[in-house]
Amino acid sequence: MKKLNNKLFLKEDGMALLMVISAVTLLTWLLADLTFETQLNKIRGMNYQEKIQAKLNAQSGLKFALGKLRIYKEARNLLEKNESLKSVVKPNTVEQLIIAPFVYPIPLSSKASVIQKDAVKEFEEDTFMEGGFRLGITKIKGFLNPNNMRIPPPKKNNNSSGSNQGNSQQGGDDETPPHLYMEKKLIELVTNTIEAKKEADEVFDQLYGSLDPELLVKELKFFVNNPNSYDDGSKPQVESLYLDAAVSPKHGPMTSISELYLLQGWPDAIVDLLKDKLTVHEVSVISLNDLTEDTLKVIFPNITPTQIEEYFRFKNGDPELGEEPQEFKTVDDFKNLVINQLGIIDNDGFDKRAKEFESAGLKFGVAGNLYKVESIGTFKKSEYKLVAYIEIPAFPTPEKTNQNQGQSANTGNSQNGQNQTTGQGQSGNSGNSQNGQNQNTKPEPIQFMEPRIVEIIRE
Repeated sequence: MKKLNNKLFLKEDGMALLMVISAVTLLTWLLADLTFETQLNKIRGMNYQEKIQAKLNAQSGLKFALGKLRIYKEARNLLEKNESLKSVVKPNTVEQLIIAPFVYPIPLSSKASVIQKDAVKEFEEDTFMEGGFRLGITKIKGFLNPNNMRIPPPKKNNNSSGSNQGNSQQGGDDETPPHLYMEKKLIELVTNTIEAKKEADEVFDQLYGSLDPELLVKELKFFVNNPNSYDDGSKPQVESLYLDAAVSPKHGPMTSISELYLLQGWPDAIVDLLKDKLTVHEVSVISLNDLTEDTLKVIFPNITPTQIEEYFRFKNGDPELGEEPQEFKTVDDFKNLVINQLGIIDNDGFDKRAKEFESAGLKFGVAGNLYKVESIGTFKKSEYKLVAYIEIPAFPTPEKTNQNQGQSANTGNSQNGQNQTTGQGQSGNSGNSQNGQNQNTKPEPIQFMEPRIVEIIRE
């Protein structure tokens, strides 16, 4: 009996079967895991491929926007050169056509005709694009640029009198340089915006009512300037903000409006309130058809609430009185409204304000030249969004040499004797003076260069 039991325990036929089953189970698990990883990698690869295609579609939308803005540039240059055409075709109307949203594939309504359907189908067959994109173009209405508060380095010129004259000519007033003029305008904007918000929001007034708008702008100026070139009474107070936070200020021009959040003395609520009213990109044209109440106060600080109400009643129309909205076709239309109809300012004051803004690189115009482009590329379930800021820069205004030419002409006349003066007569001199006045009073037509991308953001 004992020997029989030992034989039963020593028999190993079942162990082989158990090992086979275990091996099959393990291999099955490994195969399932490998299959899962393979399928997962395949899905990842397909998702990545779809994402790349969506990115390419977004880039195609951005290039399409550049093409539309190139067409707008050509149209604007033509309108600026041709005053008679400009009086018929509104530049703002042309701009609205260009910045209209665009979607590809082009959606068709159920009421579309056969011709429309065939045209869209033929267009899509010739496009060779997989997926699509959604394109939106909006105009940047803010024209005050904190980077214009940068203090230029002193010019090395042996002729001190000549350099002083150059600085005085650049300023908005006779002796106000552009960076001080821009600082003044920014203080006015920040003050008006904060005060309006305080009146409308009690919670905001309790949290931020003690902020000093002038100090906020001083910090902004400190942030964009070289510390060696910036010297102001508020500098120690501003420096202490960054020393306490152990943060180094940029001390350079801003390249993105989001850099406002790096300012230590600016709460996020203040940045959110002001960021849409500013721009860090070069803006050379103040779009008169897109002025807001804040920007109107910046241009005319002494404007009254009644005049503001009358201005926007004229601009936006009054449905109760049957008045249609009005658009400015030329700068003279705007000038006539604020001078003759509303009495906001007189003719000399308007010309002085225009000259002040020109000293800061800004001109009055009826349409803007800085645009925000949002292009969303789509492919199957993937989306890719690109945000770009595109500028249509204006050619710089040529320097006026009338005075120098007049001085050289007078010198030539004195040296050559009375032959030239007697030959032309007094009528010739008066004609020249009238031409000079016309050149001074009538601004040169604005001409624009090719659109260029100044900032691009992946969102």
